[in-house]
Amino acid sequence: MDAGQTLTPTGKIYRSSIATMWVIEDGILGYRIDKGAVDTKIAAQEWIAMSKRICDEQKQPYPPFYYVDITLAKSISREARLIYMHATENVKAVALITKSAIAKIVGGFMMGLTKVEFPQKLFTDDQEALDWLRALRDQQGEKE
Repeated sequence: MDAGQTLTPTGKIYRSSIATMWVIEDGILGYRIDKGAVDTKIAAQEWIAMSKRICDEQKQPYPPFYYVDITLAKSISREARLIYMHATENVKAVALITKSAIAKIVGGFMMGLTKVEFPQKLFTDDQEALDWLRALRDQQGEKE
């Protein structure tokens, strides 16, 4: 995958009110927020419910590691950030992907204000994000 290239969803695609979700590989879910979407409290609650459903249907470990593409998102509400901040039982780690200047601001703002108990990191390169998630997954798999 070339630097700057966007990861394409494959396999079964799931839709929420603002995003597409899919299984990238064992233990890693993809979540891409739609162009111009505002991530709200309701959307964040959908994300948790949909993640559980996908993991159950696709026989994936729960909680998963997340690849979250916020490149095209308009904003993430305070209420949504609070839900994500307290989603520790639903998340092992989050790689936030952004390719635009506005999304970098949103991502940096989200990470700066949202103190979480799971690893999270902002990336501009899909492959680096996936490599980071895989390393964390493999490391945690050795501990369990």
